[in-house]
Amino acid sequence: MKYHPTNLIIKTSLTDGNYQILNLRMENQTLLAQARKGGFFSYAAGVAYQILNHYQVGELEIDNYLTDLPVQKDFLPVQLFVC
Repeated sequence: MKYHPTNLIIKTSLTDGNYQILNLRMENQTLLAQARKGGFFSYAAGVAYQILNHYQVGELEIDNYLTDLPVQKDFLPVQLFVC
């Protein structure tokens, strides 16, 4: 995890060795739209939206380089990390 000047970036490894990346502006409307859209990173975007609105936090880059928890439909172990 490290600071990013403008965005929320989440890079996560999948069990098949591939990666998925979420790269969004750390803005209320952008995060909320992603959360409402559903899909792979919706929960993480929703948590980031709540954190942005309730706490003094900046932008963030998370590299989940190793996933040893099972990936389920619409749920990602990195979402636990964001919480």
